[in-house]
Amino acid sequence: MNRRPSLHRPRAQHQHLNIKEGVTNTATLRDFFRREMFSAKRNGSWFRLGSVERGVYSLAVRLDVKLESAMLLRALVGVLKKLKEMGDRAYAVVMEGMRLAWAFSDAAASWGNEAAKEWRSDASYVSFLGRFLVRRGWG
Repeated sequence: MNRRPSLHRPRAQHQHLNIKEGVTNTATLRDFFRREMFSAKRNGSWFRLGSVERGVYSLAVRLDVKLESAMLLRALVGVLKKLKEMGDRAYAVVMEGMRLAWAFSDAAASWGNEAAKEWRSDASYVSFLGRFLVRRGWG
């Protein structure tokens, strides 16, 4: 299979954690969390997190502590899950479609169309706005 040449640096061999192999040291886990944080900063999802979530995550990555606490790991995995959802392109398109639906609904309601408030919860309308208007640069 012919692949286009990449302009980016080659990635490390073990970019993601392999659960079957297990994590043998804290440094490997911390490196994984650090890579995910940098990736989230690049795609912009990092800045949509709450300040507490960003603070806990960045402190866990930067401080020299053992990542053995089940509560801390659960919190970090929760933040990672949120970052993955926000970094997902489909999720971003739906969220932008929802923003536009609310804006259009508010405008139409202010002009006297009370039925326009139902547009906010119309999944087809939100999908249309997200898929067609946002992708074409109209949103």
